[in-house]
Amino acid sequence: MMPPTPRILSGERPLSTHSDGLTIDWHSHSFFSDGRATHEAMIAEASRHGVVLGLSDHILMDNRRLRSVEELTGYITALSALPVLVGAEVSVGDVSDEAQIAVASGVLGELDYLIASLHQVDVPQGRVTAAAYLNWRFGMYPRYEPTVVEYDRRDYFDEWLRMLATTLEAMPVRILGHFALFPEQADATGVSPAAIDPTSDPEPDSLAREWLDATIDLCLRHDVAIELNSKSRVPHRQFIERAAERGTRFSLGSDAHHLERAGDIGFGRAILHELGIGPDRVLRGTDLKR
Repeated sequence: MMPPTPRILSGERPLSTHSDGLTIDWHSHSFFSDGRATHEAMIAEASRHGVVLGLSDHILMDNRRLRSVEELTGYITALSALPVLVGAEVSVGDVSDEAQIAVASGVLGELDYLIASLHQVDVPQGRVTAAAYLNWRFGMYPRYEPTVVEYDRRDYFDEWLRMLATTLEAMPVRILGHFALFPEQADATGVSPAAIDPTSDPEPDSLAREWLDATIDLCLRHDVAIELNSKSRVPHRQFIERAAERGTRFSLGSDAHHLERAGDIGFGRAILHELGIGPDRVLRGTDLKR
């Protein structure tokens, strides 16, 4: 297999000049995946708000157009000539053939950063998908309808931790994307007021708190920042407080798929201010390895 094509570093690079993590939007999408605007337009819109953009289009099993080493190299090369942080988003637990080839080739290391996100977790009763909850929080759906109605949350918790550990060990992940505890997972009843009010956060019991702490442990062990996602307003406040107490770092992300949302990192900024979490705990461009 041919090695990845060297990065083209012409053009203004924000990597070394933006040391303020409060002005970086690490999570956005363009026509390269399921975004609704060109990467140039997304960059310009974020810049209009004084925000440096990171483009993190879906790759590997989540994008049939960005799977091979050659396709990934082309993506990196195209973005490297622009004033943008060059990222990508994978699903936690992606063990597809394409993912294994990409890891072995080293092409993922050519990115400025990699986001691994909670998208789906398989349990014996079926596939629990995050989109049902996250998009409801965003306002896309009138109600929250879990993709699997009844399942043992212990199966979900165990499988998630296994998937996350495997992904963080195999890939150069820098950010955990839109992580959340779903309402039906908060306690043994499987019923939570947060399932009918998208502005309400689930209240975790001791078992759920142990799982949340285990997720934080893995992020700390692998130096992974936890994303504060403006689109779905996750993670929940209690988890952010706990992660801050434990010493986790954070990143800000709009998760923008449409032009008008590029650079919208207000949720993260607001909750950092409310909780008194300083800018030194926020991922910066200067934290990245060249």
